[in-house]
Amino acid sequence: MKKEKYTLQLGMIYHLKNELEMILKNDLDGISRLWFSLFNKLILEEHSALESLKENLILKYGSLTDEQNYFISEKLETGEINPNYNLFITEFNNILTQLKEIEYYPLKPEYFTLITNKEIQFMYTFVKID
Repeated sequence: MKKEKYTLQLGMIYHLKNELEMILKNDLDGISRLWFSLFNKLILEEHSALESLKENLILKYGSLTDEQNYFISEKLETGEINPNYNLFITEFNNILTQLKEIEYYPLKPEYFTLITNKEIQFMYTFVKID
């Protein structure tokens, strides 16, 4: 089996991470667990990169707290909307809609047979039926 290229929006990484967490909680056979675990590793790497971009935006638009952490609040102390929060949301949403190409092995439908949680939908993008 060879890797295939998939194009996805960066925001889909969050959905895939959550679905893979749910999938890996199931009692999977060894082969299915292996393929989902390897795919999870790839998605976690992409998730980490996305979180790093988010943290950089918080540094850019946020402020330092008393505990020396950066934080961005939706509202100012006056109760008004924080204009920096809106800038943060706009810029982060732009990042989430960017396209990213990843390479991975197509998943087979039989890998999903032992999955009891039927709330997965994004993982099916990577299924290939021979």
